[in-house]
Formats: sequence, structure tokens, C-alpha cells
Amino acid sequence: MKFIEPTGDEEWMVVKMQSANLAGIKSEGEESGRPRPLLSSPLRDRMHSGVKTSSGGSSPQSGESISHKGANWRQLMAFMPVAMSLERARDGVIIDANSHFGELFGLEAGLAVGQPFHDLFCHRGERRKFLRALLATNGCLVNYEVQVKKFSGITPGEGPTWVSIAAECLDWDGEPVIIKTYQDITERVQLKTALAQSEANLKAILNSSLQSILLIDRDYKIQSFNKIAAENAQLVWQKQIREGDSIYQYVAAEDLDSFNIHFAAALQGEYIRLEKPIQGVWFEFSYGPVFNDTGEVMGVCLTALNVHDRQQAVTSLAKSEARFRSLVQYSSDAIAVVCADGTIHYQSPSVERILGYESGALLRKNALDYIHPQERKLVIEKFFKALKQPGQVVKIEFRFRHCSGNWVYLDAVGSNWSHEPSINGFVLNCRDVTERKQQEEKLRLLERAISASSDGIVISEAKAHTPLVYVNPSFEQITGYTAAEVLGRNCSFLQGVDKNQPELEKLRDAINQGTDCTVVLRNYRKNGSLFWNELRLSPVENDQGKITHYIGVQTDITQRKAAEEQLFHQAYHDSLTGLPNRALLMERLREAGIQSKRQPDYLFSVLFIDLDRFKLVNDSLGHAVGDMLLIVIALRLEACLRPGDTLARLGGDHFVILSENISTVDDATALAESIHRQLQPPFCLQGHELFITASIGIALSGSDCCRPADLLRDADIAMYRAKQAGKGRHAVFDTAMRDRVVALLHLENDLRRAVYELENGISNPFFLVYQPIISLASGTLVGFEALVRWQHPERGLISPIEFIPVAEESGLIVPLGKWILQEACRQLHQWQSENPSFNALTCSVNLSGKQFLQPDLLEMIDSILTATGLNSQSLKLEITESILMENTETAIATLSQLRQRHIRLGLDDFGTGYSSLSYLHQFPCDTLKIDRSFVKSLGSDPTHQKIVRAIVTLAHALDMDVTAEGIETTNQVEQLANLGCEFAQGYFFSPPVSAIVATSLVSSPEPSCPYRPYSRS
Repeated sequence: MKFIEPTGDEEWMVVKMQSANLAGIKSEGEESGRPRPLLSSPLRDRMHSGVKTSSGGSSPQSGESISHKGANWRQLMAFMPVAMSLERARDGVIIDANSHFGELFGLEAGLAVGQPFHDLFCHRGERRKFLRALLATNGCLVNYEVQVKKFSGITPGEGPTWVSIAAECLDWDGEPVIIKTYQDITERVQLKTALAQSEANLKAILNSSLQSILLIDRDYKIQSFNKIAAENAQLVWQKQIREGDSIYQYVAAEDLDSFNIHFAAALQGEYIRLEKPIQGVWFEFSYGPVFNDTGEVMGVCLTALNVHDRQQAVTSLAKSEARFRSLVQYSSDAIAVVCADGTIHYQSPSVERILGYESGALLRKNALDYIHPQERKLVIEKFFKALKQPGQVVKIEFRFRHCSGNWVYLDAVGSNWSHEPSINGFVLNCRDVTERKQQEEKLRLLERAISASSDGIVISEAKAHTPLVYVNPSFEQITGYTAAEVLGRNCSFLQGVDKNQPELEKLRDAINQGTDCTVVLRNYRKNGSLFWNELRLSPVENDQGKITHYIGVQTDITQRKAAEEQLFHQAYHDSLTGLPNRALLMERLREAGIQSKRQPDYLFSVLFIDLDRFKLVNDSLGHAVGDMLLIVIALRLEACLRPGDTLARLGGDHFVILSENISTVDDATALAESIHRQLQPPFCLQGHELFITASIGIALSGSDCCRPADLLRDADIAMYRAKQAGKGRHAVFDTAMRDRVVALLHLENDLRRAVYELENGISNPFFLVYQPIISLASGTLVGFEALVRWQHPERGLISPIEFIPVAEESGLIVPLGKWILQEACRQLHQWQSENPSFNALTCSVNLSGKQFLQPDLLEMIDSILTATGLNSQSLKLEITESILMENTETAIATLSQLRQRHIRLGLDDFGTGYSSLSYLHQFPCDTLKIDRSFVKSLGSDPTHQKIVRAIVTLAHALDMDVTAEGIETTNQVEQLANLGCEFAQGYFFSPPVSAIVATSLVSSPEPSCPYRPYSRS
């Protein structure tokens, strides 16, 4: 028979083996006729035990049987439950092989003997790679994976065959030979490929979601998360989230109780959804139970969607970072021989690599002691059942304790060879499938997470018509279609006949370019109903960078769309009358201004309408009647309009008409007169006959105003001129009316300069005066109200009535208010230091609306109290109720934080604004302050006396005290005392005084006061 002689690298490798062989002969001096190891190996030594050969030293020849060199050797090969062969090192010719070899390669072992292995089953170059690997491992090679062809060839539809080879180089009477064991690992390779593709799909699905997704086990440990979750953790908590973190690291202390309740409910199988802010950012949270195969809850899928700004759609979703570990390659099998009593009397070298036990460490140990208790009973049953039937083969999976103490999953094939004296035991061939088990569990967890997602998730193939290959349950719930009805179809059927959507072109471009995109589409459910679908599409690439699939995440935003439309209408229309509001009016004024610039002869007018004495209707008949009256008035005003005119309500009893394309000012005045006539007939509401007139200001586009706000302002100025001239009149704006505005502008400039000099320490034209606050019960001084005054360098002392509104409007009240608070705290601390008996003395400081809304308000107050050393209990901040009603939730939160600092809070000018009793009890205030307008008419207006009594009663019911301001007469003092008012201030006691005079009042042992407690006995 012709043999292939080694060439090139093969020749060199064979020489190396022969050199090692000669050295082995020289050093060992063993008898001929028995294979000698080129390197030591426990497996080889065990397999060689008892093998004897003839004393001849000739090398084995082609096709020569090894039976005359040791019957036990061949018998051992036959008994091994794996494919084995013995081949010559110099040319790869197979010397002998067992029956399992023939079964594996589709060729009887006898026919393979005498032929080179790699010529039969591999290409020639593979032999060189094999020899290099063998030499690199000192002649003991394990887990050498190679693709082979079966002798019968690959049948149609059958994939390639992969085997794992373990080989050792031996010395056979001076001739290097190689003993090999083979294992079919085709299923393992295919499974590894399938698992990698499945994990890639699941990873892409999770990271395509617009929601943060976290998988949390029952021990509150984070098992997995997506990219959005990592980004939101960085945004909210400024930390990097990691698998294994406790979820409590990302739960604020104030949210701990509610989180525990919701998490516990999810662990009981409930689905929870809620919205709440986290660190100032609003999220929509969903808690969903995650079930295992037995229906038990194994964890919670927590999703969070950032809904902080509902008017902005999510524009992009970053690609996910690599967070899944790739599957490790299966290690080579561990082989062990176990006696009938479970004692291990042989372990292969691979046991150390798989289980960590050193060579021989498990010998004479009972294998059953290392098996997990949960699987031990099953293993024992199968083990002893197989022992009763010689040659019986069993397959089983179980956990085996690793040397480190951990549990390793083993996939074992056992053969009963106890009837063979050379083996006398149960041969176990085990492979480590721990990684596979963990990956399967993780994939099951991810699949359940996708199924639990509230978003519809679809996967389509990247080929013609992009047919769907997967939809999750949420898709079925959103669309009404079942998976069976949609798989294989293109998603375009969801658009029905509505194919002319601009967003569809954007979607097609993204598919053609292979890029991510987010679109909002009109889709239709199976029952024909419309729903808005926010679709996030992402391509999925294979290892070669070719797009194979597309992942789509669908969110039903129908409710959000409806809310946006409602919000849009609310943003541009008055909620009471349905008329355009200020925002829409300003937009139309802007458009009219642009039109007038394009056409010089284009003229339009603005009519600013204010209802005369409308407040009286509200005060007398209530706001319900007042609202009805506004609605009816709006209808009458609409009757005066021409086509194209705009009627808007700015709020309260203010209406504005934009009349476009008029000829002269006479058209505008004619419209005003028409309005007066329309309002002349009485209004009959709930049995009341009401007569209403209106004051109307008219401004024309022909004036020098170029901005809509300026034109509206001019009309407002003209309206006040008409009101000053008498009720039920109209006036046309002229430049003389602007003088007052110019004067206010100069005042603002001077005020701005004064505040600048104050802030930069150049000069201080401001000073504080202090009005005493007296206890009506004891007549003693209990505190002051700090009031600011401005000494103008040219105009002298300017009243706060004149400059405070300007400061409010311009925003200068913020730095000015800070100085007022700082100076008042400093002065009060000085008084308390000089006279410790007045430690209970308080100082009230007015807090403006702009100050109250400053984000650093609390920090500013803390720094002032720290700098001045004033006890926070001595400070009282007075806030008007109108400020609190503008933003109730924020106001309550801010007031609560001030109360936590033990700062006293007063509600100023109570009853003059829009008082909401539903919110009043939520404001943590200490004092209600009665406005001077009610106090002034106490003796003359019984209604006001009833109002004051109601305010005092209301305050006491809410555990507040009452302070009345503007006291001027003894009668007022006595009436207030009788009504139960605790404190008072006004010119009756003292006008606002300078700090020097106030100091004398504080320093006096008995501060003078013209009032002595009134005895009601």
C-alpha cells in the first residue's frame, strides 16, 4: 500500500518527535514491545497499564494489527465509550481504531486502518496545523476542534460535522505514534451559533426601547438593564449603574416606602403603573412580575419612561453599549470511571480544567457526595438502574461541586462497563454546560422582559417587503391582530388606506440608508379604530456588518396626541369663553404687523375692552354669576365683529378686538360704538337683572409702535384714559398718553442704576423704616414690619407705591428684596443682642412674587440667617395669596421647606385676591393679615365687619393668628379686639419709623404705645 511521505513542516515535526523518542529510549531503558510516552500523562499511563508487546523493535507497518502487541490495549480501546484511533506520527496512517470511530466517521474501522486520517476526513493543510498544535502542547493535546467530512459525504440538507480531538504522542518501540479520542461537537457548535444570534436579537430589542428597563431579582439586585436605564441613572443620580447593584442605590429616601409597596405588589403578581418625579425629572414607572417556567415570580421588570416634557418626542436612542458576555467555548469533556459504590477510581486530566480538582484529588472519593442535593436522588436512581444492565448507556444533567465550592452544570453520558475486568466500573463522559445553562436562564429572563414590556416590539427581515418574523404580546394588544395574522406580512397594512403620510417617506429613507429613525404614524387597529403609533426603527447587523433584520418598538401615543391637541387649544384659547387668549392674539397681531409692513396702506386697529365695575358683580353675586356674565358678554361682542376680526379674552374682565383691513379710525370708533349699544340691554342671570358698560381703548397700526405688545399697551393706556373720563366710553390713543409711560421708563432706569450701585457697593440710596406691630391682648410691642424707602438723588424721597411696582415688573425686586431681607435680619439681631429680653421680637419682611419663584430662594435665606446670626424663629416672611395660587404645588413645597427651618409665614392682603379655601389649609402659614381696605370701613360697612369676622374665624380654625393693618382709630382697635384679632399695626400706634427711632422703642423698658388692652368685662 502506498504511504504519503512527510514533506516540509511535517518532516521537521516528525524529526522532532523521533528525537524526543530516541531520548525517551535512552533515558528510560524500558523493554521493547510496549508504547513509551514521549511525555508523562495520567490518562495514557492508565490506558497503557497491563499492555505487553513482543520484544521486537520494528515499527508498526501499514495495516498491521496491534493485537500481537497487547490484547488488553485493543480491548481497552473497544471498551471506551468514545471514538478512538491510533496513528503513525510520521505520515498520519491509521494503525487501529475502535467501532465508535467507524460510527462517527461513517467508515468501518477496518477500512480506515492503513490510510492517512487527514486524507480521508480533512484537507492536507489541516494535518500541519494539527502537528503544530500537538508539539505546542508537549505531545498532549486536548480540545482540538476541527471540521471533518464523513466518508459517506454530506447528504443534501445536512450541515458540516465538527469533532473535538484529544491526542497524545507515545513511543511504540522507537516509533512515535499518536493516540486520539474523538467527540462529535456539531450540536454544540450549532447551539453556540444559535445562542449568539438569539442574544444579539434580544440585546437589540432591549436597547431599541425608548424606556429604561431593569430586571431585578427577589433580592432587590439588578440583573440586567438597557442603555436608556444607564443614561437615566447618570442623569438623575450622577452614577454609573452596574449589574449586581442594589436597586435601593437608585431610590430616594422619600420614595422608599412607595417603592417597597409597589415592588412587593409586583412580586405578588400585580402590574403597577404610576408617574412621579425623581430628582426633579418626571418618569412613568411600570412594575411587572417576571415568571419562571413553573409560574412563580422570580423577579420584577421595572420600566421607566422619561415624560418630563410631553411636547417633545424622543428624537434618538443611542445604540446600546456591550453588556452581554459572549458565550465561552465548551471545554473538552471530563472522563471518570466510578465503581458500583460510587467511588471514583479514575479521572482524566480535563477534570482539573473543568472542576478545579488536581490530578488524583478525586480518586477514592465518592462521586455522589459532590452532586447537588436536589439532583442526587435522580442520579442515584439512574446510576443503580444502569448498573443492573451491563452495557447500558444513560444521559443526565446534574450539578457537581467545583473545587471552589461553586456548582458546575454537567451534561453526562454514562456507560456501564462493570462487566469488563479491565475497566470494572461506570464510565462517565461529562461536558461543562454551566455557561449554556446560565445563558439559557438569562435569555428566558430577557424574553419574559420583552413580553412584559408595554411597548409593541416587532422584528422583520431585511429583504424584499420586510416581512415580520416576531411580534410580542403588547403588539397584539395594541393592534388587535394576533401573531399568526401578521407574521410574514409587511407592517404597512397598519396604515390601511392612509398611505400619504409625510412620515412614511422618512421611514422609507431610513430603511434604504440602513439608519435609525423615529416616526409618528397614523395606524389602524383590526377593528378599524385609529391610533397614533410612535415607531422607533433600528437595523440589526450580523458579524460581517450586513443588515439582516430590523427591530421596531411601537408606542401607542393616542392619549398623548389627544392631550397635546387639548393642551394646544388650552394654550391658545380661554377656558371660560372659548375665545382666543393672549398668546393667540399676540400671534395674530404679529401677522397683522407683518402685513402692514408689506402693504403701507394696510390699516388695523386694536380695541382694549374693560368691563366697568365688574368686580362688584363677583363680590356681590359670586364668581359663578360673574363667569356666566363673561360668557354672555363674549357672545354679544362676537355679534359686533366683521368676518376676519379677532375677539380675545386676556383674563378677568378684559377683552381685546383685533380689527384688520380698516379704512380709517372712524371704522374703529364705529365698532366701539356698536359695542356700547350691544351692552346697553340688561343681562338677566339667575333672576338678577344686570347692567354692564365697558371702557374701550383704541390703538391704530399707523402709530409708531412696531411690536404687537406695544400696540396692545397703547390700547390699554387709552382704555384707562376712557375709564378716567367716565364709564361706558372709548378713547383713541395719542402720543400724549405715552408721557406717563415715558415717566415710568425713566423711573425704571433710575431704579436700575440705584440697585446696581447698591449691589456693587458704590452707594446705597435705599433705607428701611420699621412699623411696630402691637399685641391687642397686652398692648406690648411684639415686632416690626420692615418697609423700604428710596432717596432719589434728584427727586428726593420716592414712595414705595410708585417704585415697588416698577421693581416687580422689571425684576429688580429680586436683588433689592435680598438687601431688604439681609438688612432687616441684621437690625433685628442687633436689637436682640442689645436687649436680650426682646429675643421673642419678630421682624416681618414682604416677599415678592419674583423672589418667591427664585430657584435659589432657600439657599439665599439660609446664607442671610447664617451671616447675620439671626434665629430663624424671629423672622416672618409675608407672601400675598395671589403668589401662592399661581403655582400651588411649588408654593406648598417651598413653604414647607421654610417651615422646616422654623421661619414664620404670613399670608398678606388676605381677601383681596382670589382666595381658594381648598388650598388654604394646605399652606403651612402662621398668620393671616387682614388688608387695610377691610379695616378702614369697619365702623361704616357691616359687610366688611362680617368679612373680618369670617377671616378671623377661618384663621383660628386653621391654627393661625391674625394681624390687621391700617389701624387708624380707637373704634377699629376695639372692634378688632372684640373679634379676636391678636395683632395690629397702623398709624394709630405708630407710622413707619427709622431704625434709630425703632431702636429707642426696643431699648425702652416699656415702649410707649397709645393703646392699652381693651377690657370687655
